[in-house]
Amino acid sequence: MNKYLYTFTELETVEVEKIEESTNENNELVKTIKKVKEEKPIEFAIKKPTRSMLDDAELFYGVKLAESIKAGMLTRTLMVKKYDKDGGIFTEGEVEKIKILLDELASLQVQYQVYLTKEEKKEELTEEDKTNKKNLETQLGNLKIELIELENTKNNIFEQTAENRAKNKTMMWWVLHMSYKKQGENYVSLFGDGTYDQRLKKYDEIEEENDAFLNRVLIKFAYFISFWYGGKAVNPEDFKAIEDYIKDQGNLTWLILKKKN
Repeated sequence: MNKYLYTFTELETVEVEKIEESTNENNELVKTIKKVKEEKPIEFAIKKPTRSMLDDAELFYGVKLAESIKAGMLTRTLMVKKYDKDGGIFTEGEVEKIKILLDELASLQVQYQVYLTKEEKKEELTEEDKTNKKNLETQLGNLKIELIELENTKNNIFEQTAENRAKNKTMMWWVLHMSYKKQGENYVSLFGDGTYDQRLKKYDEIEEENDAFLNRVLIKFAYFISFWYGGKAVNPEDFKAIEDYIKDQGNLTWLILKKKN
């Protein structure tokens, strides 16, 4: 049974020593050690949640929600009532756009299922089939990202609700528990196996190091897991489409976890 939802590789720039051989004026062999920079592939994985993890995350959300309400934050229900008086959360244009995107998403998923069915039946895909399947994966990934961005527009309105604070905290909980790095032949937790606070401390320590490679890794985990947490990435194909989109968008604005709300 596969324990991971998705694996990906990041290239880390490392300094290694290399021996260069040459001959001097006396025709003697001379060895010189030089330090050079190389890119080393490092593997990472998103752990598949277990039943106990799901239970723990649900309890964590409940605790953070109760803390927020006790601190005086409004609930989503009260915030909705406030905005209903002003005509609703989304504009008419946004509502229409969401409907169009959802219809297009459903149509593409039907087309994509044709190729998945062929693969399940062990039918060989033609080169045209493979190209169409890859294009559909990219289109599906782009549509899901666009829908997430529209959802984030709504979430920005509810940023200061008790539920949103609890959700942000819980998403960080998942990042801390689902992020793994390959070590030898096995994957190990990127933030250790301690409590939430202990793992969060390790996360903060990595951030404070300001290492470009590790920062990319943290951001990528946050991005992947936010899509999973929002129900927009459930299988390797979903994550692959998201990763392809990220590569295509060189200046993509990354998701920022609001863990310090």
